[in-house]
Amino acid sequence: MTSREPGQRWVPSGERLVEALRVQIAAARRDDPLGPITVVVPSFYSAFFLRRQLAADSPIFNVQFLRLEDFAESLAGVKDSRPPLSRLRASEIIHAIAADGSFALPEEFERIREAAGFQNALHRTLDDLDAAGVNPALLDSGGGWRFTSTIFGLYGRYLERASGFAARSAIASQAARAIRSEAPELGRFGTIVFLLVEEPAAQHRELVSALLGMPCAPVLIGSTGDPDSDTLISSIRGVASAPNPDSGSATEINPDGFRLVSAPNPGEEARWVVRDALAAAREGTRFARIGVFYEDPSNGPRLTEAFQLSGVPVSGPSPVTLATTPNGRWILGLLAVLDRRDQREQQVPVGQGRLNEPGLARDRLAAWVTGSHVIAADGAPAAGASWDVISRRAGVVAGAGSWERRLGEHARRLRSRAEKAARQDEDDGASRAGWIAEANEAERLREFVRQLADEPMPSDNNASWSDFIKWLRALAGRYGRSDALNDNGAAAAGAVSSALDAISDLDSIDLPPPTFERFRRTLETELDRPLSRVGELGRGVFVAPLRQAVGCDFDRVYIVGMTEGSYPSIGSEDPLLPDVVRSGIPGLKTLGDERASARRRFLTALGTAPKRVLVWPRSQPGATRQVWPSRWFTEFAEAVHGKPLPTDLLANDGNPVEVVVAPARRPLDASPSDRHEYEVKSLAAWQSAGRRSEDHFLFNAPGETLSAGRELEWSRFRANRLTRWDGAVGPNLGLDAGGDVVWSPVSLSGIASSTRLEAWANCPFRYFLTYEIGVEPTEAPEAAETLSALDRGIIIHDVLDRFVKETLCQPAAGAEGDAERLQEIANQQMDAFERNGLIGRPVLWRLERERIKRGLLDFLDVHRSRVTERGQRPVATELGFGDGTDVPAVVVQLSGGRSIRFRGWIDRVDASEDGARATVIDYKSGRGSRFSRLATDPVDGGKHLQLPIYALAVKGWRPETESIDAEFWFVMDDAGSKTVGASLEIAGPRFEDVVDQIVVGIEKGVFPAYPGERSIPGRSGGSTPENCAYCPYDRICSGGRVWAWERKSGDPAARHFIGLSDTGARTTS
Repeated sequence: MTSREPGQRWVPSGERLVEALRVQIAAARRDDPLGPITVVVPSFYSAFFLRRQLAADSPIFNVQFLRLEDFAESLAGVKDSRPPLSRLRASEIIHAIAADGSFALPEEFERIREAAGFQNALHRTLDDLDAAGVNPALLDSGGGWRFTSTIFGLYGRYLERASGFAARSAIASQAARAIRSEAPELGRFGTIVFLLVEEPAAQHRELVSALLGMPCAPVLIGSTGDPDSDTLISSIRGVASAPNPDSGSATEINPDGFRLVSAPNPGEEARWVVRDALAAAREGTRFARIGVFYEDPSNGPRLTEAFQLSGVPVSGPSPVTLATTPNGRWILGLLAVLDRRDQREQQVPVGQGRLNEPGLARDRLAAWVTGSHVIAADGAPAAGASWDVISRRAGVVAGAGSWERRLGEHARRLRSRAEKAARQDEDDGASRAGWIAEANEAERLREFVRQLADEPMPSDNNASWSDFIKWLRALAGRYGRSDALNDNGAAAAGAVSSALDAISDLDSIDLPPPTFERFRRTLETELDRPLSRVGELGRGVFVAPLRQAVGCDFDRVYIVGMTEGSYPSIGSEDPLLPDVVRSGIPGLKTLGDERASARRRFLTALGTAPKRVLVWPRSQPGATRQVWPSRWFTEFAEAVHGKPLPTDLLANDGNPVEVVVAPARRPLDASPSDRHEYEVKSLAAWQSAGRRSEDHFLFNAPGETLSAGRELEWSRFRANRLTRWDGAVGPNLGLDAGGDVVWSPVSLSGIASSTRLEAWANCPFRYFLTYEIGVEPTEAPEAAETLSALDRGIIIHDVLDRFVKETLCQPAAGAEGDAERLQEIANQQMDAFERNGLIGRPVLWRLERERIKRGLLDFLDVHRSRVTERGQRPVATELGFGDGTDVPAVVVQLSGGRSIRFRGWIDRVDASEDGARATVIDYKSGRGSRFSRLATDPVDGGKHLQLPIYALAVKGWRPETESIDAEFWFVMDDAGSKTVGASLEIAGPRFEDVVDQIVVGIEKGVFPAYPGERSIPGRSGGSTPENCAYCPYDRICSGGRVWAWERKSGDPAARHFIGLSDTGARTTS
């Protein structure tokens, strides 16, 4: 029989394939008008589109469409009662044989026996061998690859363990035998029409040959017009001959039906496809007759979202995996929290069968409660965002003990702060209420973690798969919706529940008991598969991977993502069974074979529609260079061009490639792809007609923000004065806030601190964010690489406080005794901090410990010389004032009869024997370089107000003192321990003037972003303004802050800030 005879016919894909199928069905109907007809098709989607096209002209009756694998299962299922060998079952069997220590592996494999990468690669290799029906007894262990015998040995063990299940290859073989023996079961299928339009999988080749040999089964064979691609089909046993040249080609080049397009990037590529599809729809093409195909999985969600934003319905395979559904996120988030691996805090041994330390990592728990619906211990939803912030502030890293201890301490600190404020009538009621609320939430979080940590957990190697599933579902009942993992109503929930049931069924296989790690890995794999479909087939644009185009029929198709390295993909050889071995085993594909198959799929997709569009994005996300088109793109570009391509494919003259320009260069009359582009086009047309922008609906419609955005742009980048968009607050600056609103800074409502006013002197905008609207940066404790500057300061202050306190009540121990005692205290403090604090990487912490101890020894030398030379000894440490202590608050009189009160804690006070002279000391653990300006300005323009305030506090504490000096003591300076400061007599007048200016500036609502006077090297290269280099608010500050300050610093409203410097106006260089 030849391809010209009725049994087999070569037909191109698309419309001609539909017509040929219609002819075959009509011929069958002539012989038996009511008899059943079965059409064997490549995929579910091809079945849908073919049926839809056939029924468009005339109804079809008693015709069923079956995928080849469904046809095999339906035919062979009667004779094989074994359960099917699912991919999940096969994966666990492969894991068991790979982890079985009784089977010796080469040293190279022994080290990675339990690794997921090795087991995944082994699964692919054994799956290929099984699909090809390879008999391990007949395999040659040579082939020039030293691991061949090992792989073949594992393959034999796999077949032995999997023999109790019906593999896909076994089912296909049984179906082939039923066909060849003309089994009675064939009668229920009626006339069988076989569409052989794609290369069959290895396990189906025997079945395909059997179908080809059926005398009364017409076969339609897909022709691409490419001899190499068609050979993949014509070489199958049973195919009578190669295609007839007259049968047509899917690759016929018709310039009117073939377009090549280049888009700026994948995002613009998706939006251009939407615009072009809309244009085609306006010309009469129905959305259901448009197909968009891709190879890179990242294009699926991008294309689906672009169409949905434009209001165009889409259908096809879902780009969403089960892992990203609400239930999937809940499950994987919980298991990540409970995973004991790779945790940095591991002081407490793991409790047998309990969720104890380590585990319960802060970042993972925060991701879980913020990313899914979690129920707390009190039955109410978890406060995800609040819990994340609270755990950061508390300094939690991991481990149940850390959560218990640190959250308890954090709650106690907040309650103590609120009680002190209430006792002294300080701070506003809202602040106190906020502290109490945060303390309550911290205790609620602590109770949640405590309950989670106490949950019983299946023991490793002593629990079944069903035990783990029951345990997981029980946790879902307590910490999720009660029906979260058992809801079969929604498709996603039902799919997740089915995945859990499949894992529970693994107990039916003779496998070792799972560990928690194995259970989690298996569940991750099961949930990493897509939902069935998105949208309703036939009611929108079909968006799918390229392989799903086989056997379909459209009016227009787009193939996107045609960049270098794709079409064809580079690929790689099988690492366990390379091509040198595969080429000698019938049925196994080499890398070259895979590329040939990909070529055929590509050509078949092109043949599904008369209008074809190939799209090449010129860049990729994160790429810094242009991405060139793929080989197949340039091949067809040259075919359309009819001559060699120009060197520059983006040139306009005589270029077959349509170039899509970037949005900024796109003409305003271009078709919009979504609402945003439509509104931009509408506004442009409005302005072109000579109308005022302010009258357009985008500026006037309720809820629209374009008017405010326009004001922001003009005020921030064109105005020469401060506005409400860049640092001016309040109607007293001539910026009417509307009505009777009066600016009243909440930050000045209670008792103040030096740190607060210093923040305004450094950068008023940072002050506004921190103290006026309460924006507080929270670092992730687990991200710390080394000891933070704050924690270093805490350690040094605690050590020096203990050491100096001992000198107040004990006689001098001598130089050697003091050094030993100081080192002993330092070791005790650092040991305690290491047990409870955030030390970063252990290797860096060891270096930091030595550095701190060296700095403390330098301090001791200076300490002794001060006592000797100045005749002053310590009389107080950690002296509090204005905060429920015996020392009253410092009151500073301001202009206009106003005053401001300060509170704080003084690190140390030294005094002479007669009490006439005293020195106030504030320890600093950083470098002294940024305090150098104190030599010319005792408060450095308001940046350092501590010393005068502390000196005034000591004056109030010891009024008999005649002379008071105030100094910063830099314990850890690179040049050695040193001090810098000034006397109260010198600093006092300047201090009062600067404080008055700062308070007036705050009261006037002046909060511009000040980048600093100079630039310094940035953390990632280049230079950055000194105030912005390490500012936690850098990401939310305006990018044009330097330019804006230079433009607006002359505004009279900024004089209060400018006047802080006694050297004139500040500029940025």
